[in-house]
Amino acid sequence: MTDMNNIESLVVPKSYIIEQMNTVCDSGIPDGLRTGVSSLDNLVRLQLGAFVVITGYSGVGKSEFIDWLCYRYNIKYGYKTLVYSPENSIQQHLPKLISKFTGKAFNNLVPADRENALWYVCDNFLFIDTNQGKPIEQIISETEKYIIEENVKILVFEPYNSFMTQMSDGDVFNLNTIRLILTKLRDLAVKHNVLVIMSAHPKKPNDSKPPTAYDIAHSADFKNRADYNITIHRNKGAKVQIVVDKVRDKNFGICDKCNLLYDMDSGNYYNSDDYRDSEYIHEAIEFQKL
Repeated sequence: MTDMNNIESLVVPKSYIIEQMNTVCDSGIPDGLRTGVSSLDNLVRLQLGAFVVITGYSGVGKSEFIDWLCYRYNIKYGYKTLVYSPENSIQQHLPKLISKFTGKAFNNLVPADRENALWYVCDNFLFIDTNQGKPIEQIISETEKYIIEENVKILVFEPYNSFMTQMSDGDVFNLNTIRLILTKLRDLAVKHNVLVIMSAHPKKPNDSKPPTAYDIAHSADFKNRADYNITIHRNKGAKVQIVVDKVRDKNFGICDKCNLLYDMDSGNYYNSDDYRDSEYIHEAIEFQKL
C-alpha cells in the first residue's frame, strides 16, 4: 500500500505563489534585457531562461549579430558567454569581438589597446574546443559545469548544420534528432536560467525575401521549440533588417521588424539616427591595464 504522506505534492504551495506575486508587485512584470539600441529594444527584448533560434541566409551576419548581442549584454549586465562555434575559429572570432568592444577595426588598434581588450574578452568569453569531435548532446551536458563554476549567463551554439550527433544513424537532420537537440537546449536554458542562442540556416533563398523559422530545413521544431525566432536579413549595404516572428511572452516584445545600420569597422549595430558614416556613437569601455 502506498504511503500517501511520503508522496511529494504536485501542487505549488500557496506561500510560494504569494511570494512570487509580491516580487512582481514590488518590481513590476519583467520585460527583458536591453541592448541600449532603441530600435531593437522597442521591438524585442530577450530574457534569461529562454531559447532563441536565429536564422538568415548565408552571409547576412547571423554570427555578427549574435556576437553583438553578447557584447551588449556584457557591457550592460556583466554577463559572461560560452561559445560553441565549429565554423568560427579563434583566430577569426577574437578580432571580431575585440572590434566590437573597442569600436574600431582590429587592424587600426595600437598594440596596447589590442592586448588590453584581448584580456578583457578572454575573461568574459569562453570558447568550447571544437577539435575534440564531441557530439552536441555531450557538449550541452558538459556546459552545465561552466554555467555553475564560471557564472556563465549566455550560451551560443552555431550553426546547427555544424553539429555532430551521437544518435545511432548519425544524421543530425533526422526529425527525432532535431527534436532531441532543441529540447535539450531549451531545457538547459530553463534549468539554469540562462539565455541560449542557436543559429540555423534556412533553405535556399526565395526572391530575396526574409526567411522565417519555418524555412529552416527539415523540421518545424526550429520554430515550435523556441521561445524567440529572429531573422537577420540584408540585401546589400549597411542596412540590416531584424524580423521577429515569434515571442513566447508578450511582455518581451512583438512580432514585427526594424532596421539597424551595421558598421563595417567595428561590427556593431546602431539606430539610423545614431549613425553618421564613420562618426557613430560608441559606448566606450575602460579595460583594466595589464
